[in-house]
Amino acid sequence: PYFPRHGGAVLQAEAGFVWLTDETCLPTERVACPPNWDLGHGIDVDKLLCDNQFEPWNGRAGIKWPDQGLSLDLEASGDLDRLVVYAPEGEDFFCVEPVSHVTDAFNRSAEGMAPEASGMRILAPGETWRVWLRLNPKYI
Repeated sequence: PYFPRHGGAVLQAEAGFVWLTDETCLPTERVACPPNWDLGHGIDVDKLLCDNQFEPWNGRAGIKWPDQGLSLDLEASGDLDRLVVYAPEGEDFFCVEPVSHVTDAFNRSAEGMAPEASGMRILAPGETWRVWLRLNPKYI
C-alpha cells in the first residue's frame, strides 16, 4: 500500500533489524536498525529515505498525519512477519508493505538459506495459503 507523504506523516512499527541493500536493491546484510531507521519510536517520513526490509515485524504498524488529524493502523496476519518500507527521495508518497519472505528469497534459498530463515514457502499443487492485511483509518 502507498500512502501520501505530507501532513507531518509519522511511521511507527516494531522491528529490530533491517536488510541493507546493494545498488540494485537486493539485500546484502541484516543489521540492527540504525537510529535513522528505528521505526519503533516513530519516524518522520519526510526525513526517511529507504527501500529496505525490516524484520522481525510483529504485524502492527501505525501511520499518523497529525497536521490533518488522521491516522491509520495496519495489522497483518502472522505469516507476514517482515515489513518493506519504500520512501523515495523527492516523491510525495511512501509505501509500507507487509511480506512473508526476505527479498530475493528464491536465490537466497538456492545459495543455502533455509526456507525457515528466508520465509520462502513452497506450495504443493492445489495447496492454498491465505494471509490478510487490515487497514483501520481514524480521526485523531
